[in-house]
Order: sequence, then structure tokens, then C-alpha cells
Amino acid sequence: MEVKLWNDKHQREMYDNFAELYAIVKNFITAMDSLKLNMVAVEQVRPLLSGLDGYDFEGKTKMEWIGRLSKMGAADELTEQQTRQLHFVLESSYNSFMAALPNSAS
Repeated sequence: MEVKLWNDKHQREMYDNFAELYAIVKNFITAMDSLKLNMVAVEQVRPLLSGLDGYDFEGKTKMEWIGRLSKMGAADELTEQQTRQLHFVLESSYNSFMAALPNSAS
């Protein structure tokens, strides 16, 4: 039995957009939560930032972080200051992303 979630092309595009938005939000929240849970090893952090590839956020700061992490060993850990800074960057970017979404009330 085939399950159909949409009736036409417009509805399909709408569902595709919702799926993409969901993925972006999930990746931001997962990355921020992992830092709060002290998951600060490069091997833990880098894949989470890579999960945000393709989503431009504030000044390509994410790319700077991926570059920094690439120069570190897998078992190396972010310092407390680096962790706080990365969390701040992610949270600021997440808030900017959410603010750019159309308001459903309008």
C-alpha cells in the first residue's frame, strides 16, 4: 500500500520545506545540547557542525570552527573558553535563523 502525504506538487514542495527546516533546527539543537553535556572532543563536535553544512550562518563562522577542528586531533578537546564561544556562535546563529523564518501569525 502506497502512502501519499501530498495531493499535488505544491503540497509536496511544502512538505519538503518542512523536512529541511526540521533537519536544520534538529542539527542546531543537537550541536548546542552536546556542548552543554560536555561532549567537547573533536571527534564528537566536528560531525555535528558538519551536519549544518549547506546552511549559511553568520559570517561563515561555522567554517572557521570546522577549520580549527581539522587542525586538532580526534581525541583533542575544546577548552572551556572554546566550548563557550562555539555554543554562543551556534545559539546566535540559531536565533538568527529562527528570526528569519516567516511568522505564521501574519
